Amino acid sequence: MKRDWNIIRDLLKATEEDRLLEFLDDKDAEVDRASTEAEREKLEKISFDYYGHLELLIDDDAIRGITVDCSNLGNWSYGSGRPRLSTSGFDLLDALQSKTVWARVKDYAKENTLPITGALVREVLLRAIQSQI
Repeated sequence: MKRDWNIIRDLLKATEEDRLLEFLDDKDAEVDRASTEAEREKLEKISFDYYGHLELLIDDDAIRGITVDCSNLGNWSYGSGRPRLSTSGFDLLDALQSKTVWARVKDYAKENTLPITGALVREVLLRAIQSQI
């Protein structure tokens, strides 16, 4: 799986709007509604990517109150709870939704030959805030 910032933004936004569980259920339902095996495989990969990215966000403490698990057969599931954003999750979402901040993140990463990480996004956001004060 390659990190996809659009998926990360989708998950953070769904969590902020208190609809993460429904969002994940919808992704799973799309797989079940597939009319061909090729379509099913494509939708399954998309669903798996969302679960994989959710696991990254949980590991990074951006989303709390939910667990995810991948079985030996590669089937993802989530533990019920009350998913919510942490302070760093809100900051990350704000940075991803700001075109100005996101442009700065990409420029900074390119200029310094760095990968875009959650820590880099938060650092650029902090610098942008400090320059406004």
